[in-house]
Amino acid sequence: MAKRRMIAQSMWTNRRFIRLNNKQRLLFIGLVTIADDEGRLWNDELSIKAKILPVDNVKTKEITDSLERMAEIGLIAKSDESIQLTGWKEHQTIREDRIISSVIPQVTDRCQTDVRQVSDKCQRNIIEDNIIQDNISEDNTLVQNSNELLNDFDEFWELYNKKVNRAKCEKKWKRLKKSEKEDIFNTLPAYIYTTQDVQYRKNPLTYLNNRSWEDALIERKSKTRSNMERIMSTELS
Repeated sequence: MAKRRMIAQSMWTNRRFIRLNNKQRLLFIGLVTIADDEGRLWNDELSIKAKILPVDNVKTKEITDSLERMAEIGLIAKSDESIQLTGWKEHQTIREDRIISSVIPQVTDRCQTDVRQVSDKCQRNIIEDNIIQDNISEDNTLVQNSNELLNDFDEFWELYNKKVNRAKCEKKWKRLKKSEKEDIFNTLPAYIYTTQDVQYRKNPLTYLNNRSWEDALIERKSKTRSNMERIMSTELS
């Protein structure tokens, strides 16, 4: 098994990852480090605790609940025997001649290739508003959605996580264009990450009425332009 694993910088603003609490995030990173070359590990809480949190006072039920949460939001797929990290091949690069074939049973082929697919065998309880292709690339470019979001307001409402004026927010949301919603979903994870204390987060209706996502887009373009100018200046000097 490869000795090193890749952790992308964009993971910290990934829409699924930020729905975990701090302990669950640490556990998920641990799963990445102990998974085999095909992104699988045994579904055994005691073994997981022994490998990732050997000296921490963590009950196996906490690990069980954390795994259920990861499965619910689509970070992993699991069966009674196995756990599969979804999107493994997209995030881990291992030379083919160094890959050791997994001895752990597959969850299902569908679970490995497409986290949008819901399967009873995977024991994943993904609600309809999470059935969306999370295609945030490592440089955090725009989300590319080939299909319409299912119940996309619920996706926004859950992610924003400040429950004020839902009815008015939903009414405002329905007036937005698809491109505007995509811009929101692209920039919102970074905003949520920088305002983890919900009391300092704008009310969702204020966020929508003020088109606050546009400020984030302008800031991103400004940073990109500055980086390009810095690179060109360095090359010419």
